[in-house]
Amino acid sequence: MNSFYNVLKQASLEVPQKVAFLFTKSGTELDESVTYSELELRARAVSNRLIAEGTLQDRVILLCHPGIDFIVGYFACLRAGMIAVPCFPPTNAPLIDKLHLICQNAKPGHVLTTSSVLDTLKMQQSNLESPVALLPTDQQRTLTKINDILKLRLIVIDDSKDNDLDDKGNGVKLDDVAFLQYTSGSTQQPKGVMVTHRNLFANMQIITRECRMCQDDFSVYWLPPYHDMGLIGGILAPVFCRYTSLLMNPNSFLKYPLRWLKLLSDYKGTISSVPNFAYDYCVDRIGDDQLSELDLRGWRLAACGAEPIHTETLERFYEKFKVCGFHKNFYGPCYGMAEVVLFVSIYHQEFNHGVYQLDSASLARNQIIESVPGQIAKSLITVGIPSSDYRIEIVNPADNSICPELTVGEIWVTGESVALGYWNFPEETDRIFHAYLNTGEGPFLRTGDYGFFKDGMLFITGRMKEVIIINGHNYYPQDIELKIETSIPTLRLGSTIAFGTERNNKEELVIIAGVKLLDNDSQEQLINQIQTVVNTHFKLTVSEIKLVNSEAIKKTTSGKKRRIIIKNKYEKNEL
Repeated sequence: MNSFYNVLKQASLEVPQKVAFLFTKSGTELDESVTYSELELRARAVSNRLIAEGTLQDRVILLCHPGIDFIVGYFACLRAGMIAVPCFPPTNAPLIDKLHLICQNAKPGHVLTTSSVLDTLKMQQSNLESPVALLPTDQQRTLTKINDILKLRLIVIDDSKDNDLDDKGNGVKLDDVAFLQYTSGSTQQPKGVMVTHRNLFANMQIITRECRMCQDDFSVYWLPPYHDMGLIGGILAPVFCRYTSLLMNPNSFLKYPLRWLKLLSDYKGTISSVPNFAYDYCVDRIGDDQLSELDLRGWRLAACGAEPIHTETLERFYEKFKVCGFHKNFYGPCYGMAEVVLFVSIYHQEFNHGVYQLDSASLARNQIIESVPGQIAKSLITVGIPSSDYRIEIVNPADNSICPELTVGEIWVTGESVALGYWNFPEETDRIFHAYLNTGEGPFLRTGDYGFFKDGMLFITGRMKEVIIINGHNYYPQDIELKIETSIPTLRLGSTIAFGTERNNKEELVIIAGVKLLDNDSQEQLINQIQTVVNTHFKLTVSEIKLVNSEAIKKTTSGKKRRIIIKNKYEKNEL
């Protein structure tokens, strides 16, 4: 097979009447379903329109809400040999800004969308269309960007008829780019990871083998399809293995997290993958009186990835939902990134055997020493033994030498899943994707993550660019944030940001805490509590603690904290 589209075509021949996808917007009632045969026919109809109007390797902005139209559009692009560019339909000025930046970088030939998304864009355009000179400057810019987007060639998926179903295809090659996965990133400029059909096949084979996926599985996903875990885990893996996937609107999960678990319970779902924050979110937002509605015994793989994994979070979720039949061994802490399509490794064995208690003081010096009673410990869970399809090294970024076991360094990866690079970012591509060891071996992908090996198992300690270095010691922001949030009851999990900033030629610690309205006495008390927690557990003094509206703690659409953006706003005095 040269095109990943052929995976869908083969499924439509082998299991034509099997339901491929179900979709629920509310999380309670099903809105739509599609069999493998129906999905292939719909994708082929849209694909033929693309082939008639475009050329091989044209970029196509895929602008659809989560649901079956998105899947139809994605596979249509693959069949046409064009490069799918999944994008979040913009509903506000920041999302319009991001879409416009992506269009400037990708230079698309078409926008593949739905009538509802198009109507929303035109409504936003209409709301701003008054004499331009009378509009505030920022609204003028937004209107210009909407106009630019609507000037592109538009194809409406739900207008595509099934009258042209010629099975001609478009001469796709295995090393052609299949799609651009734009990373949410920590800067204002998103970068599109160039994923080829070969990359997709390679990563899918690793995922399905390591996660033991089969045709009898049933997955339930609410993650947005614009992100690697939602797209690969929730959409492409089911097609690759011929099982059914139930997709839920992400907003429904955020409003009613119980509905995600209820779908897993009602449909006897076996697989669902979410970031760490989602497990905390369920513990905090689902009442004990609602647990009797859930039977989670069928959930065999509860993967956790896409952001730092806290063993405390996994323990909390287990303690709450074990009465529903949930077991710790269902967990699958995993590691990956868009630059390798999705997946590097997973730990899906005896949970307690994968947990390692480290001495926090030694970790600050990049040394891995098991903690003893009386020491301040950091609990880490492994993300497993990486697949033999990869070569993974822990590298000292100072001299590009390989670190010995139990030494923290940057994680470098090479293998067939590693993408080509970033679209139209040649310097970044060379720096990130073409790294060489001091022995001359390479090229490797520099992940930007710190980690170490213990007994062949990989542990992740944090992001290099977010590490706070004070007096020569390394401190990880997620450790500081978690300790603050779990020690002070008035703070929600995910409500704080820790970062280092340079003052007087040295790095100092700053904490931003998102809170609801507090009187002056309560603010002062909270600031003192934060200072005490940080000093007690990390022996650090916080240079400044800033309390902001909780909405100022920006996150990506998959729930990751945008630490670098918030740090930049702080340093520009824009918070």
